Amino acid sequence: MVTQRAGHSSVLLQGCIYVIAGHDGTACLNSVECYNPLSDQWNKVSSMSKVRRFAAAATAAAKIIVVGGFGDMTDTTIEPSFEMFEPCSNQWTLASSPLNPRAAHGVVSIDDKVYLFGGENESALQGVVECFDLKNNEWKRVSFMPVPMQTSYFGTSLLKLPKVFLHN
Repeated sequence: MVTQRAGHSSVLLQGCIYVIAGHDGTACLNSVECYNPLSDQWNKVSSMSKVRRFAAAATAAAKIIVVGGFGDMTDTTIEPSFEMFEPCSNQWTLASSPLNPRAAHGVVSIDDKVYLFGGENESALQGVVECFDLKNNEWKRVSFMPVPMQTSYFGTSLLKLPKVFLHN
């Protein structure tokens, strides 16, 4: 990578690895880099409009979705915004913010929906699960986590297995 970073997000889109925001040890970043394994090269792409570290990133509808994160080097300022990246135009756009801004949270996407789990806001840990529907361009509260998490920096993952691995 060109930029040293920690507390960043990463996603895989169209065969390339995108490394998003984070911090360089002294300041939060909004820069984004893309690694193409076929050419073994890193390239800078357009920067997001907001700096953020420990944001959540996912892919949905052939776009990169980045939500929340800390907006500075303290753990008290939450960046409430939500940005989407369109790789064809190399542009980030701001979209509607989630109902409960958060940082250090988990995210998964299923089809055209993005789900946020856990994390923290400026005063407490988050137990609210929210869903963003890209088709309808709206956030909805869908549930509460059954047991409040005792820590932030909540991780999630989604594994899509071929049917050959699934048992009835």
